[in-house]
Amino acid sequence: MDSSAQRQLGLLFRSYRTERHLTQRQLAKLSGVSVRTIRDIELGTSQQPRRETVRLMSNALGLSSEEHTRLEAASGRRATTDDLRFVFATSALPPPSPIDALVGRRAELAALAGSLRGGGDRLVTIAGLSGVGKTRLALEVAVALHDMDGLAVLWSSPDSLHPTSVRASAQLGAALRAGLDALRGHGAGTLAEVIADQPALVVLDAWSAHRPELVLALLNDCPRVRVLITAPDPLRLPGERVFPLGPLTVPSRRQTDPAELARVPSVELLTRYARQVRPGFRLTDANLPAVTGLARGADGIPAVLASVAQWLAVYEPEALCEQMNDDPFGFFEGLRERITARLDTLDGAERLLLERLSVLDSAWSVTDAVSATGLPPSTCARLVRALLVTGLVRPASAEGRSRFGVLSLVRSLRCAEPATVGAA
Repeated sequence: MDSSAQRQLGLLFRSYRTERHLTQRQLAKLSGVSVRTIRDIELGTSQQPRRETVRLMSNALGLSSEEHTRLEAASGRRATTDDLRFVFATSALPPPSPIDALVGRRAELAALAGSLRGGGDRLVTIAGLSGVGKTRLALEVAVALHDMDGLAVLWSSPDSLHPTSVRASAQLGAALRAGLDALRGHGAGTLAEVIADQPALVVLDAWSAHRPELVLALLNDCPRVRVLITAPDPLRLPGERVFPLGPLTVPSRRQTDPAELARVPSVELLTRYARQVRPGFRLTDANLPAVTGLARGADGIPAVLASVAQWLAVYEPEALCEQMNDDPFGFFEGLRERITARLDTLDGAERLLLERLSVLDSAWSVTDAVSATGLPPSTCARLVRALLVTGLVRPASAEGRSRFGVLSLVRSLRCAEPATVGAA
């Protein structure tokens, strides 16, 4: 150790000792380490202390696992895998902290948390359109599992808002981040060695399946690990449970009660976003038709709602609604390209079904899909399920019956004159 590192180690030891109101003599009696050795370490005049000396003093001070690892690092030793495994086992690592409220996803949160807690699912993928809220829901699931069960959470994301986050001591954090990077195919890591047989939730946000064998190996090597993935499409891995996430509920044109409309999730979220640019904004009888129109025009997609709300800094709701009716893609940069790219991923049968159903201006059933395409019912049911996973089609409940609808943004690209089939 150089003199600077020796002084740093001494200061760290001294701070831990004085925080616990112990004298050097008292620490010597508790640890079995001589007063002279303790004094030399704290003065920074001791060469690299033996690992056993550090362990004895750490135990006598009652240090946490993370404090002990910090001492090991300061003493110039690289923590062993056993050290890191011990720290991980005794540290319930938290997920990143949410910066906003989750709106309209109570049922989805309960279903996902329940599945990962005790439902037997160890690999779950939240699939759906970009901007639909997959990351935000995954974060809430991680927070719920951490708060309810004390589950350690390892979060990996390319997103600058929620970057790869391992809130642990330096050496443990570095090892775990390296392991998370390995799952993205960027290098080697010791993730499975550190986690071993401890329970943990690994969240891979915006993950692509170019190295699926790494996820399967992690699940195989760590029997108590659960993996939650967000991705545009299912990864089609063995044992994967796919959770399609659609947009938030939008108001029906038949809903007229102001209090009821204000509670519709897309309207509630749009109102929250509007208050960020217009602090005094509130729903009124005068602006409610326009606000509900904006929520429908944005298809209840949270990212689109956030973008639309920004324009309320320069438009009144009524004027903005008129503008969106004329150009639904003009208020979210890249939205047309995103949906077009999504449409380009469809196979021939999926594209045929979507084109036939895009002309329907009301909710439709699988039976309606059979009538529109002439395909067998089982084939239509499979195709509807596939389109739900893409996010281009959404559930549209009607009096307890299974109904669906093509997103209005998709319909604006795919059809001309609407027809009416079934109940709205």
